[in-house]
Amino acid sequence: MHQNLGFRKPLFTVRERMDDLSQITSQSFANRNASVALYRRDQPAYGLSSANPPMDSYMAVMHLRPFPGHQEWCDGRIFDIKGMETGSARIFDLRQSWMADLPDPFHTVNFFIPHAALQELCYELGAPGIEELRLPPHAIYRDAVMMNLASAVLPALQNPSGSNGFFIDHIFAAFSYHIAVTYGGLHFTGKKHVGLAPWQEKRAKDFMLERLDSELSLVEVAEVCGLSSNYFARAFKQSTGLPPYRWLLHQRVERAKDFLTHTSDTLSDIALACGFADQSHFTRVFSRITGVNPGSWRKIRKN
Repeated sequence: MHQNLGFRKPLFTVRERMDDLSQITSQSFANRNASVALYRRDQPAYGLSSANPPMDSYMAVMHLRPFPGHQEWCDGRIFDIKGMETGSARIFDLRQSWMADLPDPFHTVNFFIPHAALQELCYELGAPGIEELRLPPHAIYRDAVMMNLASAVLPALQNPSGSNGFFIDHIFAAFSYHIAVTYGGLHFTGKKHVGLAPWQEKRAKDFMLERLDSELSLVEVAEVCGLSSNYFARAFKQSTGLPPYRWLLHQRVERAKDFLTHTSDTLSDIALACGFADQSHFTRVFSRITGVNPGSWRKIRKN
């Protein structure tokens, strides 16, 4: 069966060569780039897998059936990998390019966790950032927690269209916390951050100010801070007192005031220059924030 929900292009293979290939991508966790996938092939002699394009993510693999020894390549370097039992766990840094020679049937659950998700977790818990996970990919380990989380997500992978988004996000959060603690040395200090770090607040504000005349998404702004959109929105409001969109509207109004004071541009031109959809949108927002429409505000200032 080939099912999917939010399925981006699969890594390492194509659907036609698999007996089961399904994936669920988070809609809110870690910039919407965290995902979990089921890979199953029941026939032998798959041969060489495709190489992944380098990406700033980790892939944690849980083996659901024994898999014999085989060969793998990392950035062109070859490794001989010994056989694995059911429940064996491995972690790959996908900033490197991997491919494998797969002579036997295989069945795995693969978690794809962005590096940014681990950094966000560290920041939220007041802990130092994680540079790398200490489980070399050629090492094989039995991890009961990873296996239990993989088992918990299996029903959703078998029926992605009926999966619960909140449940999936909790699985991603639990999985990320576990690998961060177990393999990344995450240590909770007891002092949780509730707002943005000063550098994140400055970077977010600078990013929005530089693009006042453009369409912006919350995901874009959150990404420059290395945060998920949901966490960024909460932290930004905690730090500034305003949600990101309302802060952006206030800045657009301030820029419009400068245009109204120092230019003779039409209201329509000012609206577009300040990132409003049209003059009507500009007038509505300006009046709500200042208590007077932009035409009247201009007359008052000039008088």
